Amino acid sequence: MEKNQDYLTMIRGSTSWKFYIDSEIELSNEVPDRTAAVMERIFATLGRDIAPIVLKLGVASLPSQTPIDEAFSEAEPVLDSNGTIKNCHGITYQEYAERVAEIATEDDRVLHVSKVATESTCVKVYLRSGMQTIDATESEYFRNDRSDVDQVPDHAPLSFSVIHQSSKYRPGGKLAGDSVYRITIGTDSDIWFGDTEIAQINRARLSKLLHEINDTFPVVARDFSVGEMDRYTDADPSVVFEYDGPPAEELIREYRIDWVESELVETAAQYDEAGETVFEVTSDAPTVQTEELRKRIEAYVDHEREQGNAPQADLLRIVRTDGTQLEAKLTDDTLEWVDDESDKV
Repeated sequence: MEKNQDYLTMIRGSTSWKFYIDSEIELSNEVPDRTAAVMERIFATLGRDIAPIVLKLGVASLPSQTPIDEAFSEAEPVLDSNGTIKNCHGITYQEYAERVAEIATEDDRVLHVSKVATESTCVKVYLRSGMQTIDATESEYFRNDRSDVDQVPDHAPLSFSVIHQSSKYRPGGKLAGDSVYRITIGTDSDIWFGDTEIAQINRARLSKLLHEINDTFPVVARDFSVGEMDRYTDADPSVVFEYDGPPAEELIREYRIDWVESELVETAAQYDEAGETVFEVTSDAPTVQTEELRKRIEAYVDHEREQGNAPQADLLRIVRTDGTQLEAKLTDDTLEWVDDESDKV
């Protein structure tokens, strides 16, 4: 098992990407609807790759019909609000909105959700075994590499927060407008910065996510920062945002084809069985998930067809070292898996 190939680690230090969004708010009464719209778009943008499991809300009230820059100075905390949302399967925007709707304020004041921050997340990361969903409890694929904390990581490798604040509170000076939303993506893993195929795939995936934020909202400023990462001196958050290589989907397809060529092709054998021609390969990679193995075979067969080298067989059979078999029927332009559905994961 190799770090940032078969698993990733929590290390000392952190990296963050901050995007400052023009709130376009003038009066305090506009805050609830505008914050709801921002959060709905955040869930739609990040939910596929960073699913919140536990959210913490910072909740206050503002005086009604007040210019937003003045309203901030008159904010009062809503002390009896339940500021925690939990769902082990991933919190949806609807669940967030329903919790916010339960919070009451006085008649002459408006609700201000000043901060929404993930305390726990599920994150999709591509490793040599395939696409994995990692949370703080998944020790097989996410390990602690720090000596100052317990052995089990206490949070997933990507987090996010959304803070509504005065535009003057930003390193480098005040922004235009009276308030901004600060969207932060944070990590304490270095898998995004390496030079391996796996690192490049995950860098491309994270870069796409960051650009979706940048392109979805009216961004007026960006701040990318990195803390001192223990035993890793080359972490540069700008490199991720400015990544201009092939998209992750293309990199994953190339990785799958190369893997089949290097790991399986040498084991290939072709023979007749009950009147059908069988093309058989043997896989001794038990860590590769079954569904991922199927996708690698599909990518390889498609590639060979594109090159005019499609397998000349009726049946494709993959024999795994644990004794299980995967089988697919082959025609000139199709590959149909026909093995037992119970083998699929």
